[in-house]
Amino acid sequence: QGLLEAVQRNPGVRGLAANPLLLTILALMKRQGVTLPERRVELYDQYVRTLLSSWNRARGLDRPPKRDLDVVETVRILAPLALWMHQVSPGAGLVKRGDVERKLQAIYAGRGEDDPEQMARRFLADVREYAGLLLERGAGQYGFIHLTFEEYLAAVGVARRGQREIAPIVEALSEHVRESDWREVALLTVGYLGIVQQWEEVASDVVHALLARRPGEPGQAAVLMGDAVVDAWPGGVTPECKGRVVQALLEAMADDRRVQPAQRAAAGDTLAQLGDPRSGVGLRADGLPDIAWCEVPGGTFFMGEGNHRIDLPTFWVARYPITNAQYAAFVEDGGY
Repeated sequence: QGLLEAVQRNPGVRGLAANPLLLTILALMKRQGVTLPERRVELYDQYVRTLLSSWNRARGLDRPPKRDLDVVETVRILAPLALWMHQVSPGAGLVKRGDVERKLQAIYAGRGEDDPEQMARRFLADVREYAGLLLERGAGQYGFIHLTFEEYLAAVGVARRGQREIAPIVEALSEHVRESDWREVALLTVGYLGIVQQWEEVASDVVHALLARRPGEPGQAAVLMGDAVVDAWPGGVTPECKGRVVQALLEAMADDRRVQPAQRAAAGDTLAQLGDPRSGVGLRADGLPDIAWCEVPGGTFFMGEGNHRIDLPTFWVARYPITNAQYAAFVEDGGY
């Protein structure tokens, strides 16, 4: 019952519950008494923690390791591995076993381990056997149990590059702005910084830097960062950051010379979620629709196939079509 209520109440949970595998993990989390968080990035973080804590409990039953790998330490290995896998095999997420082992060896060597080769073999065996997080999918190929986990952990890998400065994060995200396979990684990177790590100013600096850099097609960075702020707001970025993103979206919508129609439409959809400040699209202080009226001077015009001459007085027409927010006021007042 609790899981059903969470699915109905929480859009983030509902989106994940549509996938049978992720729904199963949601059920596991509820069974363990975990309160399901509201935001996607927190759900992914809790997903990984649930799987890895189950793994570590299982490992301790039959063969306690010489050096326990807790959840934090394990993520520090999986994050750069997931980022590398997403770089070499975006979308598919499948990499040959030998390449995975060599990457793990390089990660352990970079951490100063005495025997990187043995550590890599042990880690790969354990994460496959006990966590079920990284699996052999096909002959000699490894991939995460679901692309969601690769994207989230890749985002953690990107975020961890910015422990001293944000430039490596901005560079990594800018490089892939045009690629749809990296959209979720970008959104989760900002969310991880601002929500999981609670570094809202760092997350905001990343958003500001990408808006200033404007990688990709005209308007594309504004839409991407707008979607990231939709996910992270409130709390994951600063109010100033939200305001700058809103302004960037407004500029993209108005720039019909450089920004393609599809990007302008996407900017409008994102702006609607953040709150469209333009006059004529929302509500007045009294709750009635705020209509931006345009005066049409009176005069003569010809109408229809017969070119009937019509004389009209001055009239007024709304600059924008009625929006959902304005129509909602009508519905709430008993309309229809």
